[in-house]
Amino acid sequence: MQYVIANKWATDEPFLGKRFKRTVAEREALTEAELKRMMELELK
Repeated sequence: MQYVIANKWATDEPFLGKRFKRTVAEREALTEAELKRMMELELK
């Protein structure tokens, strides 16, 4: 954010005074079928 302010892309710190809390996310692994489907997906 200091880089943004130094380059005058923003005039002040938008997160000043904000408090953030870490949260633990429960993540599941992809199944074999989901992985295969992603690998076979054609992207444009």
